[in-house]
Amino acid sequence: MRRGAQALRLTESCDPRVMRVRGDFFRYDRGFPATVTQVFHAMSDSAHFDDFDRVWSQRDLSRAIGWKRLKSWDSSARTLRAIFEARPEFCHSGGTIAQGGFITAWLDASMAQATMRDTQFQNNIATLELKVSFLKAVPPGEVLAEGRVLRRGKRVVFLEASLFNLDGTELLATATSTGLIVPLVLEKE
Repeated sequence: MRRGAQALRLTESCDPRVMRVRGDFFRYDRGFPATVTQVFHAMSDSAHFDDFDRVWSQRDLSRAIGWKRLKSWDSSARTLRAIFEARPEFCHSGGTIAQGGFITAWLDASMAQATMRDTQFQNNIATLELKVSFLKAVPPGEVLAEGRVLRRGKRVVFLEASLFNLDGTELLATATSTGLIVPLVLEKE
């Protein structure tokens, strides 16, 4: 965890024996018996939606794929909107078009975040299947990803996502996904 970042903790569904080793890599620690408590509260930092978004934004993986911040979460529509940055190093064709793997990661991350919030931070997903349609070239700059939970059962969740230009007027890519519901595991302090 980066300096100054608070660790998030979970109760029930997270296995407390999983510990952080380096960056976003985890290992199973058989000797860790501690229980942990869930902590989420309002933030004073207006650049982030909430504490979870602030911590998520500082993860190595999140920064590596260009996660900027959570824009909104609509619990009744089960829809999350997040801002990603298509940095020049993510682009090909002379730096003019974002590479499809990054676009896929943005759509996948927005669907995973929607699942986490829909389960009140108790669960994440292991993607079982993911289909992406690239509709238009994505230029460098910020983009808006929208992830939606279509249906969630006890073990499986069905999701969809859309990628738009920043003002939401131009559809750039879409995705559908099926995920296995797994416990949300975060690093311990």
